[in-house]
Amino acid sequence: DRLAQAERLCVQVLRERPQDPDALRIMGLIALKQDRQAEALELVGQASSVRPDDPEILAALGLVYTRSGQPARAETCFRRVLVKVPERAEILADLATVLQEQGKLPEAEAALRRAVEMEPDLVQGWFNLGVQISSSQPAEAVACFRRAQALSPDDWEIKSNLALLLGLLFGQHEEAEQLMERASLLDPGNPSVCINLSALRLNRGDFAGAEEVAAEAAALLPRQPQPLINLGLARLGLGRHAEAVLTFVEAISLAPDDAQAHLSLGRALFLEGKVNEAVQRYTRAEQLDPGAGALALAQARLLQGQYDREAWAGLIGFAGDEPPPLKGLVLLRGDAGLAQALLLLRFVPALRQRGVQAALQCPPPVRRLLQASGLVDQLLEPGALPAQEAAEVDLAALPLLLDVGGPEDAAPTYLTPDLDEVAAWRTRLGGGGRPRVGLLWTGEDHDGDPHQWIPLSAMRPLLEQGGVEWFSLQYGASEQELQLLAALGVTDLADDLQDVAEGLAVMAALDLVITPDNAMAHLAGAAAVPAWILLRTAPNWCWGLQGDSTPWYPSLRLFRRQTYGPWDDVLDEVGQALKSVT
Repeated sequence: DRLAQAERLCVQVLRERPQDPDALRIMGLIALKQDRQAEALELVGQASSVRPDDPEILAALGLVYTRSGQPARAETCFRRVLVKVPERAEILADLATVLQEQGKLPEAEAALRRAVEMEPDLVQGWFNLGVQISSSQPAEAVACFRRAQALSPDDWEIKSNLALLLGLLFGQHEEAEQLMERASLLDPGNPSVCINLSALRLNRGDFAGAEEVAAEAAALLPRQPQPLINLGLARLGLGRHAEAVLTFVEAISLAPDDAQAHLSLGRALFLEGKVNEAVQRYTRAEQLDPGAGALALAQARLLQGQYDREAWAGLIGFAGDEPPPLKGLVLLRGDAGLAQALLLLRFVPALRQRGVQAALQCPPPVRRLLQASGLVDQLLEPGALPAQEAAEVDLAALPLLLDVGGPEDAAPTYLTPDLDEVAAWRTRLGGGGRPRVGLLWTGEDHDGDPHQWIPLSAMRPLLEQGGVEWFSLQYGASEQELQLLAALGVTDLADDLQDVAEGLAVMAALDLVITPDNAMAHLAGAAAVPAWILLRTAPNWCWGLQGDSTPWYPSLRLFRRQTYGPWDDVLDEVGQALKSVT
């Protein structure tokens, strides 16, 4: 092989000229390629003592220092090379690597951009630039990886990184999996490809597929935590919590200071309702990697009823000493979805009482409801900006910015249905003497918990219970679900609800609404509509940990699932409670 041949030639040269700097340099680079760092450092160091200003020897010494974990020394070597030979694009790329390792990210990015400008066909430059800007400029990073791939079509690492970006950030799952499978063919059995493929499958909810490749990666890398973390997340997604917990514990035993492992174990414990244990894990993750566990820890603290500034700050990822002042006009956003937005709108009146005007970007289905509420000064189309300058504020930041505590600091009822619409719906629904009950079984968002929502088929015994006139308010029901509703004599009203305001009017016209924790549950609570809310073992933070009521929404009655998994216990309890109503 060429490497062995080069080594033999160098040995022959060194027998004749023991201090030949070129032979010493080449021998050092061969040792480096074979992971003999100490020997490489000694050989290249000898070459440097003979010709201390030689650019090739300095470049080699920089590579040895890089691999030996001495980035500052490597930086000095590369900078000395560039003083002598400033047009060396590959040295700029090497310099960027050690700048990254030292946290000098702007300098690293600038070096890489100069490198690819200087040499447009530099694969290493395009690849490293893509890696460097993946988080801050993902669209440009994709372009960098595509350029690198065009220059080096058989490089598995380029395909793997491009696939991750396309799948995780841009939702282009089909192309991402094709790229990852191609990477796997280029380097069969590569554990990094298995890890990345499992991450892609986790992202799109293919938990069985993720488990398969994560298990393969764990077998290839038995002492590494990341394959086990992905394996645990796959098992968590499949609802096998006990296995997931054991898998995360094993990952932590391999890497006690891995923040993601602690965070993942906390998530598994939280879903089982073991909130105090979850908080311990979230806290440890936050200690190891500030910011990693902040949101999960804040949600758990709020669920425990700790409505303090630290918890509210964690909910929005705020880490400053003082929040920005509220003045003039603020543009409110609901970054966490409609359900939480409906919950937090209660704090907007306090904002306006302080002389601050509120504008809100509002999707069309919610516009009529919010216009009637008078909660905000301006309603804007999604993505639109107010005419005057306005600071953007997430609704979840209002408790922190207003320095409020918990639910006692805002009125629990702040939305009102249109009374004429309510009367019209009461007439349409009729009154046969039986309670008229609205029904929902799923919601808008999915957080990876396979038991987050209730299968309609599981509600069949409840719907077959006599004495109730049932109405479905569930938007987006499948054909199979619609057939089951018809077979059970449930009237489907979803197609008749033109927007959220009409949905509220229907709920107000009914005697009761039964729903899991979704946006309609929050809508009912905000308007003081009687509703029964079916909660999983790890509920949203506003529902608290125990009891059948919440101060956030006094009109609601809560039914709590006691064990993780199927909803049978809650549905049995609801059935018994419904008998007392009928």
